[in-house]
Amino acid sequence: MKKQWLVVLISLVCMVGFQNCSKVEFSGTEDSATKGGNPDLPGDPGGNPGGDDGGGTIDQPCEDVAAIQRHTKIVFVVDTSGSNVKNCRSGDMDCVPATDPMKAFRGGAIETFFNKYQAKTNFEWGFFTFSGSSARSLIDDGVSERLSNTAAEMSQAIVDFKSVKDEGGTPYKAALSLVKRTIEADADLNAASDPQYVVVFISDGYPSDYNIVGDFASSQAASDIDALKAVAPGRVSLSSIFYGNLQEPEAVQLLTDMAARGDGQFKNVAAGGTIEIDDLIPGKVCQ
Repeated sequence: MKKQWLVVLISLVCMVGFQNCSKVEFSGTEDSATKGGNPDLPGDPGGNPGGDDGGGTIDQPCEDVAAIQRHTKIVFVVDTSGSNVKNCRSGDMDCVPATDPMKAFRGGAIETFFNKYQAKTNFEWGFFTFSGSSARSLIDDGVSERLSNTAAEMSQAIVDFKSVKDEGGTPYKAALSLVKRTIEADADLNAASDPQYVVVFISDGYPSDYNIVGDFASSQAASDIDALKAVAPGRVSLSSIFYGNLQEPEAVQLLTDMAARGDGQFKNVAAGGTIEIDDLIPGKVCQ
């Protein structure tokens, strides 16, 4: 009889103690954010941010970016194509307003995020731009591109970004290739700290160096993102942002697919809108 009363008592304690528990995770509206893998892209099994990292351990999600303890490298990849300052379909005819002529959206979002977290000693930084037919890093050692562990260098990169000329095409492939090479050369790639690389890809248009047909561009981008993730399996993610005056469905869909393939988040921001970069840190992994 005593054993029966003990079982009942334990059951009541469990019901009361756990009825209000819930798992903390990022959530977004369906029309503005996507998360995890994309089954529509060939060979993509789906992402698992905040879950098994492929090494047999379970990552613990944080409530916010400030709580992240893991060695984390935030890598911004930013469109500086001509449509940011002038968007004409034929010469000087049929023009629409520039998407971000003063870099208020691009620079503002990055600077706000950086100012919030520049004191975090476990965070490092990368800043790349792409236009014309090439990409470049705003942080380098005079010989090659690199990521930085000093807030001063990232702060200077933000200043330098404001003077970068917006011109030419939108070379996604060149940008992804340069980021891949930079991470491959990172001195911490195989360090005991096991860093995670969070790539935030920001663009207002469709790529100029992929096949112009949507399905082919998506396949080419998927291949490049797979190669990027393979540099550090389970430790590289890619999120994306579309911004601008023209709602270009092909560009929006491609950037959506890229974020899904990269186990990240996607955001679609109308002209004049704002964004919290915090919302694009997938899984918000603590350790």
